[in-house]
Amino acid sequence: MRAPETGEMAVIFPPFTTEETAWAIVRDAGGAFVAPTRIPNIIVAHTNDTGFQRRVQEMGAIFFLAANGLCAPLIFSGNTK
Repeated sequence: MRAPETGEMAVIFPPFTTEETAWAIVRDAGGAFVAPTRIPNIIVAHTNDTGFQRRVQEMGAIFFLAANGLCAPLIFSGNTK
């Protein structure tokens, strides 16, 4: 499914992009952290800025999808001790 122009979205980076690199790019482009996904080069970000996708793509993102299915945020539960 296509990502919304603003709000929560999955940002897809090239294979072998580390999660840390992806987060740095999203942050530098003005987006906010939501959660990792099951696939390290796909992260879920949030923005209210309509220029966010263009900036992230200029910095290396391949494309954007709705944050659901395999691109849904990971939800952690239970005791982490």
